[in-house]
Order: sequence, then structure tokens, then C-alpha cells
Amino acid sequence: AAIRRMNQMHGAYDISNADFLYVLSTFVVVPIRWIDDMGWRRLSEHERIAAAHNYRKLGALMGMKDIPETHREFATYMDDYEREHFGYD
Repeated sequence: AAIRRMNQMHGAYDISNADFLYVLSTFVVVPIRWIDDMGWRRLSEHERIAAAHNYRKLGALMGMKDIPETHREFATYMDDYEREHFGYD
């Protein structure tokens, strides 16, 4: 029910797959980077794999295509997307 409602809310807007993937990648990458920098310990490889797996499933349920496979691929996607679409203001 929660995924169905989330899809309804997002369906009201013309959001590209690339934009959806960027936001999805932030849910994987930003917490890992923050915990590695500020947490009391770094995440284990198993925890990183789990984060990527969890959000891959969410992305699939939301109908996203070409979802990165690993947390490293999510990080590459996020960094490349920001390099291409973001600018200083």
C-alpha cells in the first residue's frame, strides 16, 4: 500500500528515470558516506550490500529502469549525475 501510494504521488509529475535514479542513489550513497565520515565505525561491506539491495528493490517496485547493481555503482551514478547537472550558484 505504501509503495502504491508513493507511485501515485510521484505519478502526478513528469520525472525522468534518470532523476528517479539520482534520488534513489542518494538514499544509498549519502548515508554510507556520512556514517563513514562521522559515525563511530565504518559500515561493513555486508551493510553496504544490504543498503544497495534494499533500494534496488524499492526502485524496481517504483518502476525504475537500469538501476545500479552495487553501492559502488550507485556512488558512480550519483557523482556523475551531480557533475553533469549541478552547478555553483
